[in-house]
Amino acid sequence: MSCQTGIVASSELAAYLAGPAHPADRCIKVNIDDEELQLVQHRIATSDYESDWDRNVMVCIEDDEPCYIFYRLDDKANDGEYNYVFLCFVPNNTSVKNKMLYAATRATLKRIFGDNRIATEYLGTVKEELSLQGYKNHVLSAGSSAPMTDAEKELAQVQIHFR
Repeated sequence: MSCQTGIVASSELAAYLAGPAHPADRCIKVNIDDEELQLVQHRIATSDYESDWDRNVMVCIEDDEPCYIFYRLDDKANDGEYNYVFLCFVPNNTSVKNKMLYAATRATLKRIFGDNRIATEYLGTVKEELSLQGYKNHVLSAGSSAPMTDAEKELAQVQIHFR
């Protein structure tokens, strides 16, 4: 369960997201400003998602400013809509108030955008974590198993043999 902040989408953001799909857009940046979710910018795709990543995502991120970014991948879901990566950037030096505000507003923004369009979600506190290499490292680590103690490893081996 998430805590709701009462932050709502600005009329510009609501109209943008409620309107027709924007398949040319690669990257959509949203900030919280004046207690509203504001559309800051959207950037057009020029190549495949990997080639576009750093020149779009890294340009959107300012070192000391938290933001949300929806990044369109090249693959589509079963409904024919593009899949997106939902990036949340909250720098370490951000005030506690803003950290809490951005954390508590994520669920609201995802609902407004459309949860079904988000393939994966990724949080970064340092700009480099949101680079293409940082994202690939995140995907790789998400697919690996959690670290286990020696006792847990032995138990897992025993369970495999008795299946």
